[in-house]
Amino acid sequence: MKLTKLLLILSAIALFTVACSSTAEPAETSDSAEPAAEAVEADEQTAAEEAEADPTATLEPPTDEPAPTATPADELMDESNRTTFESTVIVPPELVDLVEVQLNFGNDHVSVGEPVEYSVYPPTSGTHWGQWAQPGVYTEPVPAEAYVHSLEHGYVVLLYNCGNDCEKSQEDLVAFARALPVSEKYGYPKIVISADPKIETTYALLAWQHYMPLDTFDEDLILSFYNATMDNGPEDAG
Repeated sequence: MKLTKLLLILSAIALFTVACSSTAEPAETSDSAEPAAEAVEADEQTAAEEAEADPTATLEPPTDEPAPTATPADELMDESNRTTFESTVIVPPELVDLVEVQLNFGNDHVSVGEPVEYSVYPPTSGTHWGQWAQPGVYTEPVPAEAYVHSLEHGYVVLLYNCGNDCEKSQEDLVAFARALPVSEKYGYPKIVISADPKIETTYALLAWQHYMPLDTFDEDLILSFYNATMDNGPEDAG
């Protein structure tokens, strides 16, 4: 009788052990699946962030200081040629009475953050930082030392000083910039649009050695200036 009871107890223990081992396996499979799902979500998030980070496609400017140059400026032009460039832009007839062709004040570089005193404001040439402003619409004023470097690369700069009474909202300016013709060399609109409380007119168009003040946002005149001057600067760069 005692032997029978002992056998029954051993059988019960064996059955319990088998049941526990069979229920543990699915839990291990579930735990291993969770890291794989998290890895997929992380990859998708990274891809989405990278797709949003292309300023040349969206014309959305960086929120920090202008990005550093991809190629040092001194490698783009010989030092002996840096101040001898004279613009060959042909001003369209409709702009002849509006555009001022200015002197070339050179294109030397100084360290980022070092202030430059310009004899003419807004400047269309002159000493500037070794970084340039990326294409886009800026809600805060871009330092002249940065956008003069953009002008050197053949960008057009549109400054506005209208406070809260602007003809165009930020959304309008972004839409306008995106609709501009792209550079045949670089594949995106080469324009920097920035607030500037120091200009005397409501708007001012700048290109290397060219200045056009405007009291109203005249899209036809702005487009004409942009087409005539874009990609015309001392440095052939994006």
